[in-house]
Amino acid sequence: MTGRRPFLLCIGIVLTLILLVASGQSGSLQSIPTPTAGNTALPFHTTLKTSDGILQLELNITPNRLGKNTFLMDVKSASSGLPVIDEEAQIFTTMLDMDMGTGVVIFQADGNGRYSAQANLPMDGNWDMHIQMLDGGIHIAKLKVYLPA
Repeated sequence: MTGRRPFLLCIGIVLTLILLVASGQSGSLQSIPTPTAGNTALPFHTTLKTSDGILQLELNITPNRLGKNTFLMDVKSASSGLPVIDEEAQIFTTMLDMDMGTGVVIFQADGNGRYSAQANLPMDGNWDMHIQMLDGGIHIAKLKVYLPA
């Protein structure tokens, strides 16, 4: 009986690792590592594609800390590199460290492929963000952001 316990324990560990790896690989999900102690908040910047590969998004969050933040996003066609204008854009923000529900940030288009918004992020920590672009179809990009205090 004691010979089976280590074998079953190993099987359980392997299955857990497989599930952890599989759950972290979803489309264009980008993960931003948690900064180490002593790091100061810097503006957040990333470039990513929507999960369908149609749009390329360049997202900036300033100042990228607890409280009021400005979201700027440049949107281009992934195939041509041309600006994508006058789509509806929104971002869904979900705090991962505490159940606070999901917030919605609505972007305003400037007509030249740049979208902007302001929103209050009420807590520091790990945030899950889903960007949704609407143009008759739905284009989604996902990312995780660490927000310092």
